[in-house]
Amino acid sequence: MPPPSSLPWLCGCSADSVAAAASIAVPRTNSHAASAAAAASSSSAGLASAARQIRQARDVFVAKEAVLQKKISQEMERAKEFTKSGNKQAAMQCLKRKKYYESQMSQTLLGSKRTSMTSIS
Repeated sequence: MPPPSSLPWLCGCSADSVAAAASIAVPRTNSHAASAAAAASSSSAGLASAARQIRQARDVFVAKEAVLQKKISQEMERAKEFTKSGNKQAAMQCLKRKKYYESQMSQTLLGSKRTSMTSIS
């Protein structure tokens, strides 16, 4: 760094004021260590909270999948019964509901994958 006397032309100050400003000592505190410790404690609390939310979301998706799987199998059984009894229209309605439940399950699975991927990033 050039000596303070060569700097006055940059800011329009006198050489004496620049020399005085250069000699002022700026106190340094250890605020970085304190802020790092605070960030670490809040970070670990945030991670625990995020992990808990991910587990809860996973449990909800697993429960939804089980319910939908049960509904799909029930509709298949009902469709078979209606087919045996000769009621084609009711059997078709059961198959349509089964298809709807399958689409709901695929959306639920896509949603769970999307949620888990965003929570990872």
